[in-house]
Amino acid sequence: MNAPGLYAVESDASPVRGAPTDTGTSFVVVETERGPLEPRLCRSMKDVVRVFGEEQDYSFLHADAETFFRDKGGDYWVSRAVADAAATATLVDAKLVTSAKSPGAWGNGLQRQYIAGQEVDTFRVSIQDLDDVELEQSYDLADYTAAILWSQEYSELVTITAGVTPGTPVPAAAEALAGGTDSRNTFANQDWFDAIDRVTADLGPGQISVPGIGISAVHVHVADTLIPNNRTAILDCVAGCSYAAFIAAIQALQVSEGARRCEIYAQRAELRPKSGFNGRRYAPISAVERALTSQYDATGRLGDPVANIYGRSRAAIGLDREWTETEREAINAAGGSVYRVIRGTVTSYSDRSAAKAQRPDVDYEFSDARTIMWLRANILAVLEDYVLRKVTPSLLAECNGAIVSILGRAYREEALFGATAQDAYSSTVSFDPDTKTLAAYAEVANSPTGEVVVLDLARRPPTMAAIAA
Repeated sequence: MNAPGLYAVESDASPVRGAPTDTGTSFVVVETERGPLEPRLCRSMKDVVRVFGEEQDYSFLHADAETFFRDKGGDYWVSRAVADAAATATLVDAKLVTSAKSPGAWGNGLQRQYIAGQEVDTFRVSIQDLDDVELEQSYDLADYTAAILWSQEYSELVTITAGVTPGTPVPAAAEALAGGTDSRNTFANQDWFDAIDRVTADLGPGQISVPGIGISAVHVHVADTLIPNNRTAILDCVAGCSYAAFIAAIQALQVSEGARRCEIYAQRAELRPKSGFNGRRYAPISAVERALTSQYDATGRLGDPVANIYGRSRAAIGLDREWTETEREAINAAGGSVYRVIRGTVTSYSDRSAAKAQRPDVDYEFSDARTIMWLRANILAVLEDYVLRKVTPSLLAECNGAIVSILGRAYREEALFGATAQDAYSSTVSFDPDTKTLAAYAEVANSPTGEVVVLDLARRPPTMAAIAA
């Protein structure tokens, strides 16, 4: 293929850990009332409430999730951000220690009670709220080790461990857990960083956000994870930020190489009022954009901006502010994105990568970055299919043919550019017998300006050390 002088290089040499390819997946990093620290997949508002608790005035989770699901988004992963100093509520007795599943003051609202089981010589663990309403109950347990196992595998609320003199408990009155604290007054940027880092690469590609959070250091940390984890980001500035503050936030993000995989907004979506409540409700606009992106990806198409006809929200009824035409032009030129109300419909009207101002010679559209994400995820999935097979010239040719098929699809969808397929993409596959690494080297022109992106990707079997770990 033709090779103009401009290259953007992305690489991956990770061991095989599964290869998800759904680029419409949404990942959100938020504060919540409760919930696990490891990311959890939610497919409905019921899942969100069951796992992460009720709506809190300090959290964007419920407004974000409601908007995402109403706009027909797909998989929705939540990574809980919590202050490092937050403590876990606990109830200690000599035989067993009962702790809330996660840090926070929410655990102080739990009681644990041992009750008689239905079978002889068994007991059950009952977890209740402070009004003695039962929240969950174990099956019949023969001894304390069974209680520990039940809490690990089935309980959503508590973890049980052995006490100083482990033994089988007898039925007794309910006792409250205590000592849980949120410590929100100590919340620091590092706590956001930790929650972002828990959204690891093995969860697959997709869009990651920190809904409603406009802290530049947090945006940069998100951006720094995008290329290694093969994701894109949809980010929000702080609610009500000025035009000048928006431009400054875009410029602050551009210190990261990952800015070319970021879209950033400074608007909020107005939602329908809740029954029985007055006043306006808003959600981070990133929730709308992630949902519309998820919808678009579900169609199987590639390369179109999630904007205009693909960018119409059902969930939003308005915006907290609209930019003037002059402001929109300047925002787009700087690398920011905007929504508009067009004929009464809240509509995405940008496809800008935040790196646009950094590289004025290249039109880094956000859809181009998402095309690269899709290609990388699918090529890695092909490589995984060929790991641990007898390597022969015909196998390498077969593997390369599968990769060329993926590249060809992107070209037919007009997500790659060139007068011919040979101008738009090329691919080679190699095998290193010493490291047992199968590698693909692909060059793709995903921009009509002549830019070439190099995808240097590899898969290798897990090492014995990794298996032992």
